[in-house]
Amino acid sequence: MPPLGHRSRALATALSGPVPQAVDRAGLRTGFRARGSGAVEAALRRTSPAAMRARAPKGRVSELAHAEPAAVPLDGPLTAARDHARVPNMPRLPLTSDALLDAEHRPYFLWWLDCSVGELGQHLASDDPERRAYYLGALLREANTRDVWQFTTPEQVRALWPKVARHLGPSRARWEWLLGLPTT
Repeated sequence: MPPLGHRSRALATALSGPVPQAVDRAGLRTGFRARGSGAVEAALRRTSPAAMRARAPKGRVSELAHAEPAAVPLDGPLTAARDHARVPNMPRLPLTSDALLDAEHRPYFLWWLDCSVGELGQHLASDDPERRAYYLGALLREANTRDVWQFTTPEQVRALWPKVARHLGPSRARWEWLLGLPTT
């Protein structure tokens, strides 16, 4: 069966239990039992092309395409990704594991090293910039993006970027984009 389009999804949410009897030429299931009177019709009206055009922004296409984006002050603390910089109050996702809060735990992203979360913190606070760059690069390269910000900030990454970039491998382009750095 073909994947459901936007109209089919709207129909599916308006229906209680599928009792498919046939599939029409467009791939829509027919023979569903509706939740209440008019539920199917209401779902179709919300997703009709006319309804979508009515909700679209008004103006000529050329005006909309060349409109300046709203300015967002970037002087507040930045969070995980570039989108967070554009929307400063965007909530952060939780850590992938609460074990990353335990100083004795061995983090999943340092799989080749015998290093605990507490030792990682010590390495990242080291006076030696090469040591900090190595561990920061390993963190950025191997850890889930949501876990990175438990250990560092975007400002710290930017400050050490020339030394960190060589440790990132293929993930370098992602971090350049996320932090708004020039591509190298």
